[in-house]
Amino acid sequence: MASIHAVIELEADALRYVAYADAPEGPVLERLGSFDFAFDAQTVLLGDEAAASTDIVTEAVAAAFGDLALATVQVLLHPPVAHSFFVPVPSSARPATRERHLRQEAGLLLGASSGRGPVHVEATQAYRTVQQTKDPSLDWLHAVAIRQHVYERLAPIETTLETPIHVREAGSGVAHLLQAARQAGEASGEPWVAVGWYPTHLTCVVSRPAQGYFAHHTDAAPPADAGFLASTLVQRLDLAPAAVARTYLFGQVEDAAPFETLKVAFGDAPRLLDPLPILDVPQATDTPAFNRALYAPALGRAAHAASKKEPSSEDRMSSA
Repeated sequence: MASIHAVIELEADALRYVAYADAPEGPVLERLGSFDFAFDAQTVLLGDEAAASTDIVTEAVAAAFGDLALATVQVLLHPPVAHSFFVPVPSSARPATRERHLRQEAGLLLGASSGRGPVHVEATQAYRTVQQTKDPSLDWLHAVAIRQHVYERLAPIETTLETPIHVREAGSGVAHLLQAARQAGEASGEPWVAVGWYPTHLTCVVSRPAQGYFAHHTDAAPPADAGFLASTLVQRLDLAPAAVARTYLFGQVEDAAPFETLKVAFGDAPRLLDPLPILDVPQATDTPAFNRALYAPALGRAAHAASKKEPSSEDRMSSA
């Protein structure tokens, strides 16, 4: 029997949703769509006061998935709601030690240690990161931290779907999608770069098969700045821009032309990141047109959950 993995992505005034089944005969895209709100969902989540708009978000989730029995549910959040970081912990460390490491890092990142309120942090085992040491005694975790009150505003989704929710950062879905592309026969030793453009922020993901990935974001930037920002990150990782073999675009991007500075920076014309052929998802001839690059984070996370049977209920914690 197929397990169905749901992903909910909240970004600006939109909720995008995906349901992905790992059926024995191959992957099946059960649901894909979006709801547009009359309010900014990220602002509602971050606000100091609870808002009735959170009920509208929960109602949208119920409309998308209410009739499905879900194995996992992931909620993808973008900056500045979600803060993502990598943290090394000793391979021999007990769970309590790992939890303490994560809490300390999250507290420093969000200022919880300075009395700015509790945080919620989750982590998964990371692919080898670009910057990590080769020390085999260390495991690297990929964590995402949000304010505790943000997590509490997401809790009704868990109640509605009767399945634990797990918070993830959107860029990680793209990293998993690029990894899937390499495993599907496009493997190469050179770095790949994926740039996600949104009106509020720009995310850059650097992927290498032997050393995993690294993701970084900056505040709102025009498309023309993408090449400079991406090449700066690549060089900070001690990589040569000329070594980058492929460049991709995702997010609120429908045309690669405004991002021609990526070709100037890396010598490779950027292409829109289409998740469906990478994931080998069957497509009907009458499939309606939609911006596939916009769904790259959600589809990447859904496929990863299906293939890795993640996430588990053990990676969630809160910190005072």
